[in-house]
Amino acid sequence: MPLPPHLEDRPGITYAQAQAILLEKGLERSIRTLQRWVARGVLSVKRITSGTVILFRDEVEALVMPEEPLEQRMLTVKVFRDERR
Repeated sequence: MPLPPHLEDRPGITYAQAQAILLEKGLERSIRTLQRWVARGVLSVKRITSGTVILFRDEVEALVMPEEPLEQRMLTVKVFRDERR
C-alpha cells in the first residue's frame, strides 16, 4: 500500500541511522529502545522492506530538538507551583 504524497516526501532512515542521529546529539539509545518506541507509537514507520524498517527522519530529529523556550518556561512555572503545595 503506497503512502499518501505528503508522507512520501519525508526522508526515511534505518534504525542504525536513527541511533547515530540520537548519539550525535548526546542521546545514547539502543536499537531495541527504538523498536520499543515504534511499538508504543512514539516513532512512526515509513516503510518496511524485506529486512529493513525505515523510520521518518524528522520524527527522530524531533526527539532531540530543544524545547520551545516559552513552553519550557510555562512547564517550569507549573512545577514550582505544584512544589509549593
